[in-house]
Amino acid sequence: MQLISNMDIDVILGGGRKYMFPKGTPDPEYPGDASQQGTRADMRNLVQEWLAKHEGAQYVWSRTALFQASQDPSETHLMGLFEPGDMSYEVQRDSKQDPSLKEMTEAALRLLSRNPWGFYLFVERGRICPGHHEGKAYLALTETVSFDDAVHSTSQLTSEKHTLTLVTADHSHVFTFRGYPLRGTSIFGLAPEKAADGKAYTSILYGNGPGFAISGGFRSDVHESQTSNANYKQQAACPLEQDPCWRGCGGVRAWPVGAPGALGAGVEHGGACHGLRCLPGALHHLRPDATC
Repeated sequence: MQLISNMDIDVILGGGRKYMFPKGTPDPEYPGDASQQGTRADMRNLVQEWLAKHEGAQYVWSRTALFQASQDPSETHLMGLFEPGDMSYEVQRDSKQDPSLKEMTEAALRLLSRNPWGFYLFVERGRICPGHHEGKAYLALTETVSFDDAVHSTSQLTSEKHTLTLVTADHSHVFTFRGYPLRGTSIFGLAPEKAADGKAYTSILYGNGPGFAISGGFRSDVHESQTSNANYKQQAACPLEQDPCWRGCGGVRAWPVGAPGALGAGVEHGGACHGLRCLPGALHHLRPDATC
């Protein structure tokens, strides 16, 4: 509701299609699956309500339609919902039907760049967290790579002189990269030496999570054939189900590029938000040394 009623947003791209349509509405991609039907008990069609608010608006639900809409110069507003619920992990994505985060970012930039007054674009790789919560480092890290691809596209489609790109995170995870794996080995592989219990362990581990495993009162051994699987759960020191949202206490870096990037640099502890408040005036003068 807030997405369409409280904010004037020009471009909305992601998942969550079934939450926008009346209960029982068949999904266009999975028409025979009752679990993917619309869920709104108030029987409102929020997509139609959003389209009615904006002249030149379009709704799409496929990768092909997204490409077509983003290249149409008459489009001023765009909503794309590509899955009934969450978007798929990148390694599980249907590349013919669903766009990647990079492709969604590029589409948004094409449309928003038509505004002579500039724009603000927020891009989140929302599946990094679930990958960590499931204790599956492969899923989490491949999601991070897809986010990096989107950041790279942003640098190619914008000008550093006129655009500030800020890359950060909302929190860290209890995710550990332990000490000296051999150069050239897979980050998902085994450490070169055994642990104190004489068993193998992986180069990356979790402080807690669903990967905690005890067999006969002892930690389970790990084999290379297991760790190469995308759904392998790295071992964790403390047992937790994937539902609790556990977080790490490490500092989160803020990486700015463009003018005036200095306002957003450093370790994010809330200070970056105050720096961003200065951006309207600082960007107006395009001074890289601007301060509040």
